[in-house]
Amino acid sequence: MHLLDVFAPHDVFGELLGALGDEVRFLEISYTFRHSDKEFLKSIPGAEIVKALRKGLVGWTACLTAPEVTEDEDDREGTEVGMRPLSGEGEALVRRLKEVGSGLVVVDGTMFEVSVSDVEGILDVCRGIKALSLSVALQNGWGEVLNVIGKAGKGTGIESLEIVGVPGMELVERLRGSGELVVEEGELDALGQRCKGLKSLKVSVLRTGMEIWVKGGEGWTKKTT
Repeated sequence: MHLLDVFAPHDVFGELLGALGDEVRFLEISYTFRHSDKEFLKSIPGAEIVKALRKGLVGWTACLTAPEVTEDEDDREGTEVGMRPLSGEGEALVRRLKEVGSGLVVVDGTMFEVSVSDVEGILDVCRGIKALSLSVALQNGWGEVLNVIGKAGKGTGIESLEIVGVPGMELVERLRGSGELVVEEGELDALGQRCKGLKSLKVSVLRTGMEIWVKGGEGWTKKTT
């Protein structure tokens, strides 16, 4: 089931998701971020989307994508970059995953801002996870979250990892000075040692300046988009 840019009153959306049958094994709910709408995030039924997580799902996607950039100056959405995730639902997401998420193999929860401790909670529950994408609050850099992936044997089976960084104020000030946040070589090598099957890592700050690392026969190769 794919629900792309579908808007409805929150209770109606919740009823729709609650009516899905057990035959649904993969659920995707995705929105394109609208910079022109200051109330955009309020229109997304975050709590209802978290509740849509249930046993039997193999893949669950709840994501916010950045608008496609265009050269049309009259296209407001096409001239703005990046996105912001929903805040305030991270703990509820972890609680729900603890109840029903043990069978998930694919999780994209980039719609919601989570903390590093939330990431640890998700890894503790989703022991069979192969593909993981999350929006994570950061204060210092990528090491905050990368260093917990594969720790104590949690998340070691991940093959595809995406982290959308949500910078705190101190990190924002740093980025204004340097203009970028990079993955340190030692952090990447250590991550690869803990997660032997990891094939790709994507990192971005609010889906801007994406950095992609791909593992090949001779080690890691960096691709920037």
